[in-house]
Amino acid sequence: QWWMPDTGGANIPALNDLLSVWGMAFSDGLYEGDFTLAGREMNYASGCSIAKFPEDGIVIAQTFKDQGLEVIKQETAIIENVPILGLYQVPSEGGGRIVLYGDSNCLDDSHRQKDCFWLLESLLQYTSYGVTQPSFSHSESRQSPPTGAGYTLPERMEGNHLHRYSKVLEAHLRDPKPRSLPACPHLSWAKPQPLNETAPSNLWKHQKLLSIDLDKVALPSFRQSRPQVRPLSPGESGAWDIPGGIMPGRYNQDVGGTIPVFAFLGAMVLAKESICLLAKPPLEGPGISSSAAVFIMLKSALGAGLLNFPWAFGKAGGIGPAVLVELGSLIFLISGLVVLGYAASISTQTTYQGVVREICGSTVGKLCEFCFILNLFMISVAFLRVVGDQLEKLCDSFYPNETLSGGTSRQHWFMDHRFTLSVLCLLVIFPLSIPREIGFQKYTSILGTLAACYLMLVIVVKYYLRTDHVAKHEHHRSPGVSSWASMFSVIPTICFGFQCHEACVTIYSSMANRKLSHWVVVSVMSMLFCLLIYSVTGLYGYLTFGTDVAADILMSYPGNDVMVIVARLLFGVSIITIYPIVLLLGRSVLQDICLSAKHSSILTTQPCEKWMRVTLTTAWVVVTLVIALCVPDISDVISLIGGISAFFIFIFPGLCLVCAMETEQIKPRARSCLMTWGVITILCGAFIFGQSTTLAILELWYNL
Repeated sequence: QWWMPDTGGANIPALNDLLSVWGMAFSDGLYEGDFTLAGREMNYASGCSIAKFPEDGIVIAQTFKDQGLEVIKQETAIIENVPILGLYQVPSEGGGRIVLYGDSNCLDDSHRQKDCFWLLESLLQYTSYGVTQPSFSHSESRQSPPTGAGYTLPERMEGNHLHRYSKVLEAHLRDPKPRSLPACPHLSWAKPQPLNETAPSNLWKHQKLLSIDLDKVALPSFRQSRPQVRPLSPGESGAWDIPGGIMPGRYNQDVGGTIPVFAFLGAMVLAKESICLLAKPPLEGPGISSSAAVFIMLKSALGAGLLNFPWAFGKAGGIGPAVLVELGSLIFLISGLVVLGYAASISTQTTYQGVVREICGSTVGKLCEFCFILNLFMISVAFLRVVGDQLEKLCDSFYPNETLSGGTSRQHWFMDHRFTLSVLCLLVIFPLSIPREIGFQKYTSILGTLAACYLMLVIVVKYYLRTDHVAKHEHHRSPGVSSWASMFSVIPTICFGFQCHEACVTIYSSMANRKLSHWVVVSVMSMLFCLLIYSVTGLYGYLTFGTDVAADILMSYPGNDVMVIVARLLFGVSIITIYPIVLLLGRSVLQDICLSAKHSSILTTQPCEKWMRVTLTTAWVVVTLVIALCVPDISDVISLIGGISAFFIFIFPGLCLVCAMETEQIKPRARSCLMTWGVITILCGAFIFGQSTTLAILELWYNL
């Protein structure tokens, strides 16, 4: 008799009353399962079937599991030819079109796994313009419409009280009757009063307001202190009548004349605030500016990867080979950003995974999700490894005598970096990662950019202030150091350092000006700024320590240096605040995969959601901590991350370019060139992934 909505639902008897005019009805069956419609994978989550439909309509049926039978009788049954979609054109002139679909879950909750927005667009095309997709009219799943025979239509429970909360029924205790339709309101438009009739007609936007001489504007007199509000008399349309045309009703000329004045004064304030923008027209529509887009790209790229660049310069064989590898990689980095922006524009998706899934198909989309989770997981390991290195040096700074003399002493167990890192994860990182929303920590992500810029300055200053003027970088190197293999071995470090491609789709979708040429400029500028910061850091770090530089540049400096201690603290605090954000991204994708695999509404309840969130967070923190404690060197972790990054920088953009060229209408020569470049990008990414991942695994195996 009472209904408490939990995950949604529909009043089937009321819907059937509405649809009975056209000979349509829903059943009370409950079905679920995966199916394919128009070549797209779909999910039917606790939806009902169509029990009755006109014989000249189009009906699509699928094979599902009877969820109602499973819940009520604990039995499993697979039902074939379950009618779920119906399209009908009313034969009378101007009769319109009707569409029935038994499940809305793919539009609200389950759209995170398998959405049906494309289906909604197709149905709107049908209802608005009568355009029927051939995949519907000629579908293999099409069947004759059900006549209602064999179905017992659901009825209202006797004595129910749902009518008390109905928007269409009167709240009577007996025999609920439909409410009378409300009268349509009407608007009385205010009479326009131009403020400056003598102003030139070709002024642009705010300049019309700024051309007004306030001393010569005759403002209307206020004849009343405030508008009078009165209810409408019976028979008048609308709910209230406010003089001046603010609300639906009649217009009062006396008070209505003051309304444009208020609008004018408010506009003058806005014009004063935006006067600096009049030199160039502002971009139409909401969105971020170009400078903001470049800054966000920098913030996404700069971070812990900077610590490894001086080591990469030494590994590549010196400054020259390292810079050449950087410049060569920069071509592919910018190309990937441009391709992803183009793919986002033609797919209308706002996430990296969504773009890949929309253009390359669901199989490649699932691979992208797996790589996305693995990449976030390894980034978490790298973050903890960096924090562990800084804790080790900070603990050494508490023993200044031994540090200065070069001797070693047995530290207390509570000063061991493995213990301090574990305690930090337990008391700080884990509590910060548990909440469902961590919006307040997103603003602290700028600390990573500040730490990177500060580290670059520290390395440059330390190079010029050093007391040892011996050129440490002039070490004897074996012929193999500067070989091609050594140069290729530093590409993972470059990929990890410049990696901002996962965020670039969202950044592009948030821009006010989404022209491709404009996006090319943003991509080039952001990558050039990154190149400058990374190159300066790698150059001066390598000049300071030569091939003796540690994989983490901060580990090469003494533990009691104040400037370096500040850099360590900045990196440590930034990583502690960014780690929960990375964990949240990975956890959300894992939760979506779990929900998609189970297809169970039980997982969406509050207790189960909390249990799954805590479990995933605990497992994520524990496993990444154990790996970070076991990995001997951050360079090994970065090599693995760089190999995975090859998917996001090379392989997936190349696949998007190749797949997009198969459908886009461009010149044959341009299509051939772009597809060739896409294939080259894919092959380079596959080579980098295989080479870097294999070397990283072998080095880890050797070191362990």
